[in-house]
Amino acid sequence: MILPQLLVTAVFLLCGLIMMRFPPKKINPLYGYRTLASMRNEEAWQFAQKLCARRFILLSLLSAVVAVFVWLADLQEPWVPLVMLASLIGGFIYMFRTVEKKLARRFPQA
Repeated sequence: MILPQLLVTAVFLLCGLIMMRFPPKKINPLYGYRTLASMRNEEAWQFAQKLCARRFILLSLLSAVVAVFVWLADLQEPWVPLVMLASLIGGFIYMFRTVEKKLARRFPQA
């Protein structure tokens, strides 16, 4: 069944679009990409929010590709949730690593 995977994809796309359209204005404890590197200063915060929003949208597109692959391959239980979970975990690791790497390059610690 492809519906749950596409629902996850839609949620990620919505999160990315919301973050892109309504990025958090100031460093806060509730909303946005919050790590030590992103909260170092206001400029790093704004940079991280834009980059994370784009990565969320990319993650949603990759999730859609995986969902279609799972559907076309006609995978059966327990493979469907395992493949989707592995792709989501891998996507979040990719997002975190790339955003942190770009933050470190652009805003090196003194």
